[in-house]
Amino acid sequence: MGEMWGPAGVPEIFRWTAKEGLIRQADIPAWGGYAWPTAMSFDGSVVVGYDTYPALSDGHAFQGTSTTGRTYLDDPPQVAQSEAWGMSWDGASIVGYEMLADGSQQPALWRNGNTVALGSMDGIRGAFTGISCTGTLVGFSYSSSGAVPFRYSEQEGLMPVDLPASVHFDSGPRISADGSTIVGCWRTATGANEAFIWNQHTGATGLGDLPGGADWSAASGVSADGRIVVGASMTGTIDLGDGFTMGITTAFIWDPAHGMRSLPSVLVEQYGLNLQGWELREATAISPDGRIIRGYGINPEGRQGTWIAQIPEPATLLPMAMIFTLLHRLRRSTPVKPPSQ
Repeated sequence: MGEMWGPAGVPEIFRWTAKEGLIRQADIPAWGGYAWPTAMSFDGSVVVGYDTYPALSDGHAFQGTSTTGRTYLDDPPQVAQSEAWGMSWDGASIVGYEMLADGSQQPALWRNGNTVALGSMDGIRGAFTGISCTGTLVGFSYSSSGAVPFRYSEQEGLMPVDLPASVHFDSGPRISADGSTIVGCWRTATGANEAFIWNQHTGATGLGDLPGGADWSAASGVSADGRIVVGASMTGTIDLGDGFTMGITTAFIWDPAHGMRSLPSVLVEQYGLNLQGWELREATAISPDGRIIRGYGINPEGRQGTWIAQIPEPATLLPMAMIFTLLHRLRRSTPVKPPSQ
């Protein structure tokens, strides 16, 4: 499920399945009005995100199903703004943040539609961005030097994620399903943005970037065991005229054995896939087993669209399938960045 721009230039919701293909908002029961979906349960029955209905001053977190439509997770009179950014595999626990009426922002956990009181998080300003199958949450908090990532569990409380002193956290973090690994993006002392991976055994490691373009990469997804990371890296520029240029990104895939590689190159050279004129600009998510990758790019008609690539298991060497869902003027999915303080 996601958000697209319709023919009239109006944003709308879409749902896609391999069996049904693309279904637009008008054909999805109980899904009228604007919304921004951000996460989905494993079986697709629950979707969370935030919306900006005109009756509300700012966006508010919701959970939704095809039968009940959208229901808000907070109390608008007490909460000025909220967003849901992640969800447990079964849809029972939802994470994000709430901006209270006094202007303070706090990480938020909702369980079965109700706000969970987190006494050990009192005074923490920030947001949760993900939750693992083991119940470990990740997020970021604001400090005097900027945003810093952390882990949290109701048993262990707040656990800092130590990054090198020479870098500053930029976006993310995302957590693997087993709770062992965190990925995101940091900014180096030279001003370059770099994807990173962190786990308790090896600490934090920068993933580098692809050749060409500016020094910029960002991780957006990680497999369940933390061994495969996907994201985007700057690989070139487009001349817009009048002295202006725009950076071009390419989707990447990373693993410990090969390091960072261009995903389209891997699909073509290793699996023999014909990309049919597509440019894969960013990989935004990966399935727990690491075999299905989703992202956005430029289709052969020159429009933005989303794609799904399915990689066969090495033992079977089955033909590879790549399914392109054509979405005109699809809004880009970017790594989670800290909202304005």
